[in-house]
Amino acid sequence: ILQLKKPEYTCMTVLTDKEETGSDGNTGLNSSYLPYFINDLAEVYGVNGYNVMSKSECLSADVNAAVDPT
Repeated sequence: ILQLKKPEYTCMTVLTDKEETGSDGNTGLNSSYLPYFINDLAEVYGVNGYNVMSKSECLSADVNAAVDPT
């Protein structure tokens, strides 16, 4: 995504944690921060955030920890 010079559509990266525990907490994907963010961003452009989300595509990936503090 950092190498995109002028994308045709809006692109974003979302980094979350807590997927091992059910994506809970304020930084997991079960929180409301992502829909609120997309709604706020869409509002700036005068479009409905839920329409934006329904027409969006997502690539999801999981990785191993780079450092295991235990």
